[in-house]
Amino acid sequence: MKRSLELAEKTGVNLRGVLTWAFTFPDSAYFAGYRALSTNGIHLPVLNAFKLLGSLSGDRLPVESSGARSLDDLLENGVRDEPDVDALAALDGERIQILVWNYHDDIVDHEPAPVTLEVLVPGAFGAEARVTHTRVDATHGNAHAVWEAQGRPETPTPRELSALRDAMEPVVVEPARVVGVLDRTVSLSFELPRFGISLFTLAPSGEGPSEPELLVKSGSSCSCRLSVPTRAPFPLATLAALSLTLLIRSRLSEHARRARE
Repeated sequence: MKRSLELAEKTGVNLRGVLTWAFTFPDSAYFAGYRALSTNGIHLPVLNAFKLLGSLSGDRLPVESSGARSLDDLLENGVRDEPDVDALAALDGERIQILVWNYHDDIVDHEPAPVTLEVLVPGAFGAEARVTHTRVDATHGNAHAVWEAQGRPETPTPRELSALRDAMEPVVVEPARVVGVLDRTVSLSFELPRFGISLFTLAPSGEGPSEPELLVKSGSSCSCRLSVPTRAPFPLATLAALSLTLLIRSRLSEHARRARE
């Protein structure tokens, strides 16, 4: 999705919407793999990625990453050798959301990447911030993995179906918790598995729960820094993973401005 936006900007296209070329086949086998987002009412993990993406709201914040694969590189080579570790971010009122992923074309096991997220928040946050961490990966929000563990039943029992439904939504791995703000900086640490996607939502501690409203219903270190000038409406962020450095600037890109117009 992010590269689609970059390609649209590069070619001068005003991208207003996208189509997911997916299908529904009644009475098909569970997880049959027919380019579906759900089978027999069970959501596939890819649909959960869309849910997290769709929960971003407000103004999009530009992100630059030394750990991200460039648009030209992806068009020419796909994601080979090094993974694509990148992010999208948005600011909605005083709520900051950062969606971080760790992607590779090769579906092989790999060690997760330790990540440190440092967020320089607006002065309005005060001494504390509320943070929520929502995740989709091999063990969170993944009904297919549960189905595999069940032995790939062709006709799941009512109990197995219940377990599949319980596993088909993104998981809040860290419910809203209050963390300290030191020198306007919030520091968080987590591990991001290969093919994992994490949504962090930050809000002033007095705002109430910061859980996102979902649309439906590495041996290397990584650091992310997010800054919001006191008077500016848009935050600045930096994320580093493996030699990754992300910069979310304190102004919207020209593309974002044109999109709003």
